Order: sequence, then C-alpha cells, then structure tokens
Amino acid sequence: MMFRKIVTTVVVCCLVLSLALMMAGCDAIRGFVESDNQYQELLQDATEPDVDDGSPVGKTAPDFALTDSTGHEMRFSDINGKPKVLNFWASWCPPCREEMGAFQEEYTKNGDAVDFIMINIGTQGDTLDTAKSFLAENSYTFEPFLDHAGEGAGAYRVTGVPTTVIIDGDGIIAAYYIGAINSETLHAELVSVLR
Repeated sequence: MMFRKIVTTVVVCCLVLSLALMMAGCDAIRGFVESDNQYQELLQDATEPDVDDGSPVGKTAPDFALTDSTGHEMRFSDINGKPKVLNFWASWCPPCREEMGAFQEEYTKNGDAVDFIMINIGTQGDTLDTAKSFLAENSYTFEPFLDHAGEGAGAYRVTGVPTTVIIDGDGIIAAYYIGAINSETLHAELVSVLR
C-alpha cells in the first residue's frame, strides 16, 4: 500500500514537471553556459531593456559563426542578398517540432526568394548528424546549420528555443519571435519582407 502511494506520487510529480517544461518551452541557453550564475547573468542581460525598448527589431542583424550542413565553418554574413528566416531550434524540443511544417511550407513556396537558415543549437546531444537525420526522417528539405558554440544564440539573445528572426534584404531585423510561430504569422512576415 505504501509502495503504491510512493509510485503514484512520483508519477504525478513527473507528469506535472513534464507539463511545466512543455508549457515553458525549451530552455536552450543552459547548454551554452558553465554555471547557474552565468546563466542568470545572461538571462538578466537578455531581459533588461537597452536604452530603447530592447527590441532587436529595426537593428542590423548581427554576424556570427555557424556550421553548414557539410560541416564547413562559415559566417552568417556570407549568406547575403536576400531576406532571411533565421530559426534557432533543437530536435528534442516539442514546440520546435510543431512549427517545422510551417517552415517547410514557406520554404517550398519562397525558398528561391528567401534564405531559410535553420540553426540547430547543438545542445543535449544534438549534432549536425542528428539535425540532418531529424529533417530527413520528417521530409523537411531545408538545409540545417549548427550553432555548436552558441555564438549565434548569444548574438540574437536567444533564451529558449524555438526563436525566429525575420531579416529583410538590407540586413535589418524585421521581426523577432520567441516560441513556436504559426504558419499564418510566418507567411505574413515573409510577405512583408518580400515587398
């Protein structure tokens, strides 16, 4: 009887914890820092407003190092000339998995006019190979990139995944979304930067 009560309590606690984690999104930044104090400092920096409202919208998109699908190290600035969808994601993240269909739909429609830079954050076991496998298994055809050092996540103040940044053809951030983006919103943002 006592054992059954303990097991029931443990199961309920696990379910509550799982639900809380899913509702909060996927906390990605912890994979990039070495201590909880450093995490708290990064989180505070990311949530404290700058002199203006702190929004990256309207500012020049920062440059950073990333790895392309062939394992080649490159700079974000090497991909230029077109509007961009920059998405920070992880294969283990449920909200990231949810929004991938919207990205594939828009990539199919607008892949010639817009660069889709789908950046796996490379934490909790994700590698370039696991990212490529996840995309292939789900018939997603866009190229995965990897931010294994966290430079891109730091430059764009990513505190969790998914995070989506829409950048116009002049390299100015047009929109910034934390959490899963739906297909209607993604489409509207792309229509806006393609004008």
